[in-house]
Amino acid sequence: MKYPGLIPKQLCKQLIDVEIKLELNEDGYSDKLVYNNIFCNYQSKSKTEMKPNRETVIITGKCYIPNDPFTDVENLRGGKVTLNGQVYEIYTGTKARNPDQTVNYVILELI
Repeated sequence: MKYPGLIPKQLCKQLIDVEIKLELNEDGYSDKLVYNNIFCNYQSKSKTEMKPNRETVIITGKCYIPNDPFTDVENLRGGKVTLNGQVYEIYTGTKARNPDQTVNYVILELI
């Protein structure tokens, strides 16, 4: 069964570049994957969250990306997003899945 995309591609007009950091390799350096020219639907948002260590984080926006351009990355833990010439850090990344475990869309929360 083919599941409908919940983020329509025609609404994704914002062009972003994404750099995903992977875990440290044997040399002590973090490998990274770079994805250029990804179209997303960017929604600016101002929200303050408190981490368990009482550190506050201000989330500035979310990028909604249809399908899954990050197929070779299971966990979107860290990295950077370049949006309109500004660089944001990825706070969390979510892969929303269909019942058959295919990825419907990806959300990147930016700080």
